[in-house]
Amino acid sequence: MHHIQTYYRELDDLRRIAGERNERVVRAAFQNLLKNIAEEHQLILVNEYSVRKTSGLIRVDGALIDRLRLVHGWWEAKDEQDVLDDEIAAKLLSLLSHLMIRPIII
Repeated sequence: MHHIQTYYRELDDLRRIAGERNERVVRAAFQNLLKNIAEEHQLILVNEYSVRKTSGLIRVDGALIDRLRLVHGWWEAKDEQDVLDDEIAAKLLSLLSHLMIRPIII
């Protein structure tokens, strides 16, 4: 629980000092929260993680990865003005567009 309290305290300090509420300000506090919680679950937060696609690379703000290099989640920073559902859908389409899903016929 203390990680969440630390996050809100840091977020409040950053907003008060920067005088803004945009993605850039929120990002640093949330990055620290993710890193601290990831360590408790033996995961590593890799910032600016690149995902390979057939059409090139997509960069997400971060990925939670275990020591076997398996990705357990991606992080994409957004600010309060973004429509989160739209942003998630667009990023997932972008990340998953290189996969071809074919039914298995037996």
